[in-house]
Order: sequence, then C-alpha cells, then structure tokens
Amino acid sequence: MPKPASIRRSVTRVVLLTTATALLINAIALIALDIGAFRNAELADFQVQADMLARASAAAVAFNDVKEANRALRLFEQNPNLQAAAIYRADGRLFASYARKGASKPPPMANASGVDFERDRLRGFHTVHEDDGAVNTVYLHMNSLLYDRALRYLAILAAVMAGVLGIALFLAHRLQQSVTGPILVVADAAKQVVERRDYSVRVAPQPGTETGVLAEAFNYMLAALGDEIRERRHAESALREADSRKDRFLATLAHELRNPLAPIVTCFQLLRRYGGGDAAQERAHEVIDRQVRHMTRLLDDLLDVARITNDKVQLRKQRLTLASVIEAAVEATRPAIDRAGHKLSVAIPQEPLYIDGDAVRLAQVFANLLNNAAKYTNRGGMIALTAARKDTHAEVTVADQGIGIAAEDLPKIFSIFAQSDPARDRSEGGLGIGLFLVKALTELHGGAASVASAGLGRGSQFTVRLPLADVQGLELVAGTQIAPPESVPRRILIADDNRDAAESLATMLRLQGNDVQVALDGVEAMAIAHNYQPDTALLDIGMPGLTGYEVARRIRQAPWGRTMVLVAVTGWGAMDDRERAREAGFDHHLTKPARIEDIERILREEPMRRVAG
Repeated sequence: MPKPASIRRSVTRVVLLTTATALLINAIALIALDIGAFRNAELADFQVQADMLARASAAAVAFNDVKEANRALRLFEQNPNLQAAAIYRADGRLFASYARKGASKPPPMANASGVDFERDRLRGFHTVHEDDGAVNTVYLHMNSLLYDRALRYLAILAAVMAGVLGIALFLAHRLQQSVTGPILVVADAAKQVVERRDYSVRVAPQPGTETGVLAEAFNYMLAALGDEIRERRHAESALREADSRKDRFLATLAHELRNPLAPIVTCFQLLRRYGGGDAAQERAHEVIDRQVRHMTRLLDDLLDVARITNDKVQLRKQRLTLASVIEAAVEATRPAIDRAGHKLSVAIPQEPLYIDGDAVRLAQVFANLLNNAAKYTNRGGMIALTAARKDTHAEVTVADQGIGIAAEDLPKIFSIFAQSDPARDRSEGGLGIGLFLVKALTELHGGAASVASAGLGRGSQFTVRLPLADVQGLELVAGTQIAPPESVPRRILIADDNRDAAESLATMLRLQGNDVQVALDGVEAMAIAHNYQPDTALLDIGMPGLTGYEVARRIRQAPWGRTMVLVAVTGWGAMDDRERAREAGFDHHLTKPARIEDIERILREEPMRRVAG
C-alpha cells in the first residue's frame, strides 16, 4: 500500500495542479479565440485586397488592356505584406502578374484551391461574381503574422505560467485562505475575458503581495492583447477616413478645375462682343463656348455627387408649376438637341400642375434626361417629353429612339458611374453620373425615377414621378413686371489671385464704360477699396494675405463700405459656402466661371450705393 502523501504535499499538489490547469485552459482558450479572430481578420483583409484588385482590373481584362492591369497591380505595391499578385482571364490564362524580389511566381489558375495558410504566408485565388457571372479571377500571396503571433502568445503563456506556478507553490506552503482568494479572482477575470471578449477587464492590484505579481502578469497579457485589437480598429478607422477624404477630393478637384475656366469664358465673351464678325472666328467662338459649358456641367455634376454622398444637399423649395420647370430644362438643352438635328416634342397639360420643390434642381433632373436622349440618339432622331397628372402625382416621361438599354443593364442604370457598353463606345458618353443625380434629386423631392427599354437599338423611356402640391385655397396674384433699370457706368474693384481671370474680366467691364481697378491679393484689395471706394467689388474667396471673407467683413465695418455692393466670385458653390458669404457681408454669390450676363444683371439691377468719403 503506497504511503499517503503529507497534507502539505497534497495541498501543494492540488493547488499547483488546479491553478496551472485553470490558467492554462483559460489562457489557451483566450489565445485560441484571439488567434482565430486574427486569422479571420487576415483572411478578411485578403478577401478585401483581392476583391479590390479584381474590381480595379475588371475593365482592363474586359478591354484586354494589359498596361492598365499592370497599373492596377502597381497600386498594391504600397502594401508591404503583399509579395505577389496575378490577374487571370476568364479562360484561366495568366493576364498580368507582379512579384517582389525573392517571392515565388504566381501558379497557373488550374491549381486553384482556395486560400491557404502556410506558416508565415497566406495565398490563394479569388473570383468576383456579379449577376452576369464571373468578372475575373485574381491570385494573391501575402505575408501572415499568425505564426509569429502564436509563438509570442506561447512565450507570454510560458512566462505567465512560470510565474503563476511559483506563486502558487509559495502560497500552498503557507496554507492560508488568503492565498486561494486572489487566485480565484484571476481565474474569474480570465473567464470574463473569454466569455465577453472584453480585454479591458483587469485584476485589482495588490501591492506588496505575491498574488499581486500574478495579477500584474495577467493584466499585462490582457493589455498586450488589447493593444493589438486597438491597432486593428485604428486601421479600420483609417480606411473610413480615406474614403471620406476621397469625397472631399472630388469636391476640391471640381473647385480647382473651375478656376482656369473663368478667364476662358471671359475672353471668349470679350472676343464674341468686340472681336469682329469673321465667320471662322465666330465658329471658333461657338466651339469654345460649347466646350467650356460642357466642362462646367461636368464639374457641377462632380460637386453634386460629393454633396449627395455626404448628405449636404439643401433644397430651396417653393411653390412651382411643372410647366415652368420643364420650360427651363428645354431652354437649357435646346442647343444640344438642335446641334444633333433631333426633333423635340413637348406635351404638357393645359391645367397647371403645382409642385413644391427646388426649381434649379428639378430643372437639372429633366435637363439631364433630355441631354441623355440627345447624346444617345442617332442624328435626326425623335425625342418626346410628356407630362400628365396621375392621381396625386405628376408624371413626366422622356422617350427617345436611341441606342436603348440591354435588359441586364436596366437594374443598375441609375447607379453612380454606371454606363452600358454601347454608351461607353460613343464619343460623348460622359462620366456616368447624370442618371445617378436624376434618381437622387428626384428622391430628395419625395418622388421616384424609373426606366424602361425594349432592348438595344430600340430606344429608352425614363419616367419621373413627383408629388403634387396641395393647392386648395391657393390664390395666385399676377405680379407687375418692372423693367430693369439701364446699366450705368460703375466704379468697380476686381480682386482675384488668378491674374488672367482678373484682367480679362476687367477688360470686358472697361469696354462697357466702367472704371475698373484690379487687385491680386486680399491686402491689396483692402488698400484699393479704402482709397478708391468703388460702387461694386467682385472678390475671389481664396486669396493670399486676406481671404475674400475677411476683406468683405473689413469693408462692411468701414463707414464708406456699408452700402458697397459686394459680389463673391468663387469656385466653391455649396449651400454652406453661400451662407458663409452672406454672413461675411456679401450681397451676391457667383460660382466660377461666372457668366458676364450675371455680372451685368447685378450691375444693372443694384442701385448706386456709394457713400461720399
């Protein structure tokens, strides 16, 4: 019969085995959970990178553009974990590839077997599928930190277990109840971490005690795990910020591209009015005017996309007649329709249909539809715009005899940047954002946009439904038309750090008999305003020295500047930009490139405001 172990030895053995087993199981479970989560995160990152590469190269594969595919691959060189990548055709042949020095070349697609973890690497194939089937297949070979992470955790576990066993042995020898309490606290904390995945759990510090060492080691392990998780969350936040910066970039790009348009437009109008009547010269004028207006529309559309995606569109709603909105849209698109030799028929009910909406935005909706019909209809085609009352809604339909829309493209035709293949092949295909704006602006008015087409080559029909306004008890009073006063020569200050824009506009206004002074920065503008005391000041916003806002505020604070007509001329045209201009003291806000007609209207309608100095 074996000799019974002493109580001390038995207690020591029980304490050591219990503590070691509990902490080992919990630590292993904790590490296993984190390793699993880290493995899933690496796999998710692999899927995201592969999906981004597949979508970025889809067009290149579709158009057999190897150069564009290699450009897409080079974008991923910035990822230090990416060792190799490849793009395959639909038939499995290699289309384009990339590999860092020392990395193995991408395998044939025939060896595709999903995604594999191999110690310190992660590699595999990924195929993107959409409604119309596979887009393309890509291969990625990325570094994996999973193995190093596991070794680090094992080292931490070994260190913690060594400390725990030493402390447990010391406590077991003392045979005191106070020893088991702290150990149970640590075990309970580990259980909470496992069950709740809450890495902020900490064991209360116990200074001066052996169990405090255990608690400190345990807390250190949790802190290390918590830091890893916070770093991952920070990376996710950085990705979201990058997406936000992309939207801001679109808005800034449109603003920056507006600036060179201003002097072009002004010089064109200067040449058209004072440059003679040569037929070839007149033709050149028309081309410049048409192309500048086309570029301006593209920039406006880019700005609208940025505003809509950031929920910054503000509607100036008022009671309108549908006929007036359609009339404005037809007037804006008539030149493009006539140039293409199309015939436009417009059918509007005799009864007035009233809607509550933003006149500019609604005219933009119908103008986009008419422009699309003109662009995608062969020369000499028919375009029909019809409006009718449908119960409590007004329904406007734009039908054409154009290239039509394939059935598979109909569900995504209103998506941003969406274009059917025939539309992309046309020289005036556009950016693919016009219909996105139609749908978004219509829905902001509580309406809906839809499309129908019998197929390619059989035309298209776009329908916009808008809720009718309640006109019960509405009294319409005809206003008396007052002829605008004749234009009077003015003393005008132009301030813009773009010398070409400032000088060309000054030349135009001087030819009309005005006395014009030019400033190229905010400080110079303020000095000229003080000495010259003009009737009207046309101020750019983004000037060096003093911004246009600061110049406007200082002018308004001076006794001689309180009645001066201040006009902001800027590339920033959002609603909040207009509100900032109003708060700074501006009377008017014009978006670059400003039309000379708008400036003339302001000079003609505003009364002379000079105050004797």
